[in-house]
Amino acid sequence: MVGADLDFVEAVGASLAVSLPEPPLGTFPSGYDPDGGPAYPGDS
Repeated sequence: MVGADLDFVEAVGASLAVSLPEPPLGTFPSGYDPDGGPAYPGDS
């Protein structure tokens, strides 16, 4: 079916990305610190 590949990516892409142990190279800029953001409610 035409477009089935794109429908599949849309349906499961986010789940597959979250399941990766490390993000693919180039996802974040060099020097990115995932713990360097603002404090979230409930964080001490």
